Amino acid sequence: MSQCKKYFMEDDIWVYTQNGYNQEKHLHDFIELVYVSNGKGVHIIDKTTYPVKKGNLIIINYNQTHSFNCDDSYKHYSILIKPEFINEKIKKSEDVFSILDISGYDDFKNLIDKGNCVISFSTEETERVESTLKLLKLEIDNKNPGYNITSHACINLLFVMIFRKMSQHVFLTENVVNSKMLDYINSHYNEKLTANYFAKEGHYDISYFSRMFKKYTGETFTQYLKKVRIKKACELILNTDYKISEIYTRVGYSDKTKFFKHFYEIVKTTPLKYRKNQK
Repeated sequence: MSQCKKYFMEDDIWVYTQNGYNQEKHLHDFIELVYVSNGKGVHIIDKTTYPVKKGNLIIINYNQTHSFNCDDSYKHYSILIKPEFINEKIKKSEDVFSILDISGYDDFKNLIDKGNCVISFSTEETERVESTLKLLKLEIDNKNPGYNITSHACINLLFVMIFRKMSQHVFLTENVVNSKMLDYINSHYNEKLTANYFAKEGHYDISYFSRMFKKYTGETFTQYLKKVRIKKACELILNTDYKISEIYTRVGYSDKTKFFKHFYEIVKTTPLKYRKNQK
C-alpha cells in the first residue's frame, strides 16, 4: 500500500480548483468539501469507493484517507476548512459532523447523517452552489478588505444548501441506495415512482443506479416497488371494506389488468379470493 501523505494547513480556509488529473492517497487534519463542477471521477475515502459526477459534493472528514481518479474533463472545487474558521471554541471537536452540529446550525441538528458523505445537487441547485464557490474563491484569492466577512457568509450559505439537501427525502450516498430511499418508496408507493426519477435526482446514470439498487435490495426497482404495492393492497383488502377497484388505484396502479397480474404473481391467488380466504 502506498504511503499516505499528510497535509497540514497554515490558513483557516483554502479554496482551489483542480482539473483532470488523479491524486494519490493522502491524509489531512481538516475538513475537505469537494464539489464536482464537470466530468466524472471516483473518490476513494477510507477504502470505500464513491463514483461522482457534476453536481456531487463530497464531505471528507478529519484523518480520513482520500484519493481519486478522474476523466480528462473532470474539474472540482476543493474547500479546505479548519474547525476554528467556523468557531474558535470548537477547534478540538472530533469531526466535521460535531462541528456542524454545534456551530449555529441548530435547525439542522436532526438531519446530520454521518454516513451521508456525498450530496447530489439538481441542475438548478448546482447553479447556486457554483456561484457561491466562485465568489468564495475570488474573496480568498484576492483578500480584499472585508474578505473574512464575505468568506464566512459564503461558507454559511454553502452549509445551508448542504443541509437543505440532506433534509430532502431522497438520499443517494455512499451506497447510492440506502434505507432512507426505501423508506421514501414505502411511504409514497401510491405515487408515480420510477428508477429514472431517483437516478436523475442523484445525477447517476440509470444503468449504474439500477445495478446499485439491485445490489442493495436483491431486486430490480420495478420488482421492489411491485412488492411494496401488493403488500399494501393486501393490508387494505384485509383491513378495509374498499372495493378492489378502489384498492388498486389507492396503491399506485392505473391499470386494473396489471394489478391483478402482479397480485397473482406474488400472492398466488386473486384479490377477491384472498379477502374471502382470510376472513
